Amino acid sequence: MRVILGDITTFCGNAIVNAANPELKRGDGVCGAIFDACPNEEMLIDACSKYGKIETRYNRMTSSFGMDAKEIIHAVGPVFNEGNPLYSRFLLLDTYREIFATAWMYKIKSLAIPCISTGIYGYPKQEAAEVAVSVARLFPEFDVSFYCFDQENYDIYNKLLITH
Repeated sequence: MRVILGDITTFCGNAIVNAANPELKRGDGVCGAIFDACPNEEMLIDACSKYGKIETRYNRMTSSFGMDAKEIIHAVGPVFNEGNPLYSRFLLLDTYREIFATAWMYKIKSLAIPCISTGIYGYPKQEAAEVAVSVARLFPEFDVSFYCFDQENYDIYNKLLITH
């Protein structure tokens, strides 16, 4: 496991994970960056549209349509619910477990994973990072790169990886 401060769309490996919305449409943040970086964006849009709406914690996989990573796992993380943080945690744990289940099923060995649910979905960054790292540690057979867009998330992940 490693943490990288940078653009997830530059990852050269088996798959990148998209912090997707339930409709698998172009969004902001990581999702927007992935659609922007895709050399064949129309093909990506078409592939995503065939799935319809995806429930929170599940994912779907598409080709990357010419990006350095071969596949994109579109994972729908939870919107943080301050009134029920335990349920939010359960959904985020399940989101990460489902990502690794999909990777295993498709024999993907190297994954680039963003900070899921910490942008407009409002999940507290420290807790989200703890969940991500704890689940990734359950799957040592995968080569995982956590991609952080900002210094704050990078520092949180880096500390977690160094101290544990």
